[in-house]
Order: sequence, then C-alpha cells, then structure tokens
Amino acid sequence: MERWQYFAHNVTTKGAFINEADSVLVTNAMNFYANTGWEFINAVSTIGARGARITVTLFFRRKA
Repeated sequence: MERWQYFAHNVTTKGAFINEADSVLVTNAMNFYANTGWEFINAVSTIGARGARITVTLFFRRKA
C-alpha cells in the first residue's frame, strides 16, 4: 500500500480593491516544491467578503 505525505502552501493576494495572486510567487512556489519531490495536486482560492480572493492554496503530495 502506498503512503503519501500532503502539504498545502498558501499564496496571499495583493491589491487594495482588485485582489490578484502574484503569478511569479505561484510559479516560484510550484517549481520549488516540484524540485524537492512534491507533486502538484490542485489549487483553490479562498474568497472573502464581496467576492474578493484572499489566498490561493496549492496542494502537493509525495510518497512517504
């Protein structure tokens, strides 16, 4: 039976009125974790008041 470790990494958004995730931060995080053995699984956004995106959470896994 395969065993997995899971990891979630949050990228915070920027902007006062229009919250956007910095694509460079997302790309750097994904490359960093891929190079250290983590496999990207999925990404989700946390939505705050009035529909503003607050964070983007990246989910990774690797064999334990």
